[in-house]
Amino acid sequence: MVNGNGPTAVGTIGAMRARLPRRRRGGRRTRPVSFTLPPVYVEMLNRLVEMGLFENRSEAVRFAILLLLQFHRAAVAGTVVGYR
Repeated sequence: MVNGNGPTAVGTIGAMRARLPRRRRGGRRTRPVSFTLPPVYVEMLNRLVEMGLFENRSEAVRFAILLLLQFHRAAVAGTVVGYR
């Protein structure tokens, strides 16, 4: 999933999605959390699923939370996300 200009968004998201926890048969690796979103956010999540970037909305939300936590960890450590 790479074009002539470098990795595509799909390739980048796919690589990062691989790090998300997955459910195992007979056991849970995730816990349910309930919250509400504005309708426009739900529509945008639905589009990401329709595009095939995520299997479902829950996976997209988990991915967004993972990015938020990585950004926060980097900010606390005094680094800039995306730079070495």
